[in-house]
Amino acid sequence: MMKKSFFSKRIRWGGYALILAQGILLITLFAFYLGKTYQTSWQQYLTNSATYDVYLNDVADQRATQVEDYLTGQSEQKNLLIIRKEKGKMVAGDETLNIGIVGRTKHKQVDFSFFDQKIITSQDLNQLLNSTDSSASLGLGDGSVHQLKKLFRPPFAGQTTIYQLNQLVKMSGTINGHYELVGVKNDQEYQKILNQLASLTGQTPQKLKNSQIGGLGNDNFLLLQLCIFFAVTFIVLIAFFIIFFVRSLQKFGTLVLLGWTKKGILFQNLAPFLIWCLFSSTVLAVGCAAGFGQMTYFTLFMGIFLLAIIANVLLTIIAYYLASLVILLLKNIELIRGRFPHKAVYAFSVTIYLLLSLGIVILGLGIDQPFQQIQDNQHLKQQWQTVSQMAVMGDLSIGDDTASAAGSSSRLDHDLWSMYREISHKKGVYLIHTDYTSQKWLKEMQNSGVYHNLPPKAYWQFTFSPNYAAKNGIKLKQADLATAEAGTQLFLLPDSLSHQQQKQVAAYLKESALEGVSEGDVPTKFVQKKKFKFMNYHFSQPIFTWTDSTKKPTYAKNPVVYIATPENMTYVTTGGLRAAGLDGYLKFANEKVARQLVTPQRISRNGLKDNHVRFLTVNRYVDGIQKTLALTIRWFGGIALIALLLLVLCLLVIATIFKTVNEERLAVKKFLGFSFLQLYRVPLVGILGVHLLELLVTIVLSSKMGILLVVISLFIQLGIFWVYMTRSEFKQIIKLFKRG
Repeated sequence: MMKKSFFSKRIRWGGYALILAQGILLITLFAFYLGKTYQTSWQQYLTNSATYDVYLNDVADQRATQVEDYLTGQSEQKNLLIIRKEKGKMVAGDETLNIGIVGRTKHKQVDFSFFDQKIITSQDLNQLLNSTDSSASLGLGDGSVHQLKKLFRPPFAGQTTIYQLNQLVKMSGTINGHYELVGVKNDQEYQKILNQLASLTGQTPQKLKNSQIGGLGNDNFLLLQLCIFFAVTFIVLIAFFIIFFVRSLQKFGTLVLLGWTKKGILFQNLAPFLIWCLFSSTVLAVGCAAGFGQMTYFTLFMGIFLLAIIANVLLTIIAYYLASLVILLLKNIELIRGRFPHKAVYAFSVTIYLLLSLGIVILGLGIDQPFQQIQDNQHLKQQWQTVSQMAVMGDLSIGDDTASAAGSSSRLDHDLWSMYREISHKKGVYLIHTDYTSQKWLKEMQNSGVYHNLPPKAYWQFTFSPNYAAKNGIKLKQADLATAEAGTQLFLLPDSLSHQQQKQVAAYLKESALEGVSEGDVPTKFVQKKKFKFMNYHFSQPIFTWTDSTKKPTYAKNPVVYIATPENMTYVTTGGLRAAGLDGYLKFANEKVARQLVTPQRISRNGLKDNHVRFLTVNRYVDGIQKTLALTIRWFGGIALIALLLLVLCLLVIATIFKTVNEERLAVKKFLGFSFLQLYRVPLVGILGVHLLELLVTIVLSSKMGILLVVISLFIQLGIFWVYMTRSEFKQIIKLFKRG
């Protein structure tokens, strides 16, 4: 009887660690699945019951109260339940979901269950709908003092909160959104509601039926990371077993000679790993279920984690079985003689090795882009030296303005515009933006037929506030400035254009400025009057282009300049106020001016307290981008290290096979004084050949980081190959001669 496993304690603990890591990753993956499924279930809450939808977009603020009152009235009169869902703030990296509800629950299935666990009931909804506390909520909303009932929240799921509809409208600052109607009897009743809403909003019934609002998507970057680490762990576990089996062929042969079956030997060695797998996975599952679900939802988590336990056991068996094919495919006589299907294992290992080598090249190409961007940013930093101390918007959080982010409201634009209007005449406050209309873009527009009028050739268009225009030597008459301040869009056309070309440019500027303007935009005087003025102007000096591309010129001689004031803006310019970075519109002479003018009081007064507006100098902003790009490079570098680890494992499998198959021949040659290069010429030529091919590909593709990764990979693999093949070399020769 075989009293113990082939695996020594030290080797066994390596396998135990891999199985434990696999168990942790599986528990995490199943918890992630549970959390995201729960979040999706809330996003779909009552959607199947809602037979009709209404999409409110670009509804003017002055019409919002009438629309809200109408929806509330209809829900009461016609026994409807009206639901609106929207993304809220990010909390601890997870998206939150806010649900607004109004109406009656009578004769409607409104209970929400998750895996047969009741989360909310019709009684809970009725308690909310009948509450006199306007801030009342189901779930943690504005604080536990207003919370009527705590809602279950598993890990990796965003917080869900249900409010009365009028509270959600108040919080979001807009009536715009997607409304689901539960209880509408037929198409006729739905059409009446649409017609009345069309009358109240000034829009067509058809527009109210069409979605123009972004979805409630999820970021699955964490899932990608978990899957990568899980796949790596599983592959490493297979490689661990393969290397062991190849090195234990002699022991297998001896036991077969003594009458053991191959399956019996394999099962005897598998048993300790299965026991450990069951024990460790169960402890992990019970601990996590107790921590995440406590007593109330312990059964729910345990049911999900039971699948993780089963998956871990099955995957361990699969990894062991795949590796054991090295043994199972052999006849007993081959095992006794120490032979195995080395060609098949070679083919499999070499294929994986080549695929991973290709992966190294692809990763090199992936790292090239952020690395090149870092170099470009350094170049830009030098180009922008003259404006390096000017302040740009470094960050702007969406806060409570999720409807603005989805494009269904202009509230955030209005708040920023209102703040800019207060400070626009202050010293050191500028509105700056530049665009280059290329010949390629003009050709595309001509082919698509989007615009009736197009400029005759490529040109730069600058958007400047009057004070920044003056700073660049552009002199304007007081009457012209007054026209712009009164709401007329003022454009300066370079005198380098002919009269006909100026007419073409002016026609295009009019068409593009009016495109998409609607009643729901920030109510500037231009939006109401839609007046233009074009002036011929001679530019005496080139102007800095503020371009963030190294391929475009730093200065332009004859741009078209739009003199922007608070009252002559369209949604494009007001929307540009929330653009962060070098391309953003709002800029200051320096950081000190920004701090002096964008005070907490002014931010709060203009409804921007939740948006965490922050301004940085151009230098600091570029440095911040560099740090972000460096983080991206580290992420790619981490994946490259994993790929290199797998490459090394494949190489070790190939080396083990080569060593085992050629054991006697290598021992004799080594005894006769053959050098390392003579002994291992074939695998060395293979390693060098693959890397030479990789190097040629990266050189052809001009991948600097690819070349670096290939060179690093070559030296690491050669070093590990040398250590592995020469380790205990003489002991093995003596052992072989004794056996012979």
